Amino acid sequence: MKRWIFTGLIVVSAAVATAGAREKFSRGLRPEEFTAAGLDKLSAKELAQLDALFQKYGAPLALSGPAMPASPEPRQSEIDAAAVRVAEAEARAKKAEQEVAVARSAGQAAQAGQKKAEEGFLAKAKKVFVSPGTKVEIAAMETEIDGSFDGWDATTMWRMTDGSVWGVDNKPQPYAVKRVKNPKVKIYPASLSGYWVEFVELDLKLRVRPVPMN
Repeated sequence: MKRWIFTGLIVVSAAVATAGAREKFSRGLRPEEFTAAGLDKLSAKELAQLDALFQKYGAPLALSGPAMPASPEPRQSEIDAAAVRVAEAEARAKKAEQEVAVARSAGQAAQAGQKKAEEGFLAKAKKVFVSPGTKVEIAAMETEIDGSFDGWDATTMWRMTDGSVWGVDNKPQPYAVKRVKNPKVKIYPASLSGYWVEFVELDLKLRVRPVPMN
């Protein structure tokens, strides 16, 4: 009988454990709980032993509390959406790299064409050599505009009968003259940089630049 009562007391002690577990367990019960648990049948010594056992084993159980629920795992839809955002960012970065590479290639091609055009002009110009140590001078290249001439604006280009192409440089003010067929021109280097085109029969002179030919 006492063994059954003791077992029941252990179950009851675990169910009613509170933050005040350090107090006497038997004194914290209501009278009806005390009687229903059969504690009124125990001697004072047995009650003291029960209170000691509860203080030893019941308090840690009460203080431990229920386990916290685990954090929910991310849903598959959230994972998929994040993967899509990452893929879009990578695609934008790759496209930007390709655009930069195309722009760099275009710039290098333009520079190469400009250099080739200038080298072509220098190859056609007549070089006049004087005594050693004297600066080499380049004579003017004489040619004609392949077509008619009626002036210029900031975007005008002319193809010459020798095949070279020259464009207006330094964005001058627009200028118009009476249309002339195949006017003769002289092209020669400027004193500092660039080139001049001189329209021999019209008494006009203009800064120009060589245009790369396809």
